[in-house]
Amino acid sequence: LISQDEMANLLAVTRSQWAMYSTGQRGLSAEGKIKLEHLITSLNQVSFFKKEKLTQETEQEEEVRKLLQNLLKDNEFKQLQLQKKLTVMEEKYQTALNTLHLVLNFQEKRAKVNIDESILHVLKNKANKMLCLNGLKEQESLKIKLEVFEYEEKLLKQRMQKLQ
Repeated sequence: LISQDEMANLLAVTRSQWAMYSTGQRGLSAEGKIKLEHLITSLNQVSFFKKEKLTQETEQEEEVRKLLQNLLKDNEFKQLQLQKKLTVMEEKYQTALNTLHLVLNFQEKRAKVNIDESILHVLKNKANKMLCLNGLKEQESLKIKLEVFEYEEKLLKQRMQKLQ
């Protein structure tokens, strides 16, 4: 992260002196060696001792926490929408099946019950269309999407717990 110019400035040497030192072509001045040793010691202390959280780190974690909370709210909303849509779809599917059974029943008893065949035909077509739009395949697709959102919710909650 530190450029050669910045390292040279930290050690109070020229850039070319630092470049030559880093490639093993020359040594550093006594003052440069002392500063380099101090830098290395400081870096090692940072690595071995528990670091206090920086303000930036705390801010970043808070941003992640807010992001996860927003994603969780969005996920919850989408799950509710899908669940409502699935419930309506299941009800319409069942209504269509009931209508088809009713039409079939009337067609079987056509002689006993005087019902216009064209009305039965319209009802059957409507029921078939409703079955196509709300069929088991479409329901399964929504169920899978719902499971994906449930899994996403689980992951988001796990990530939230890791931040605490």
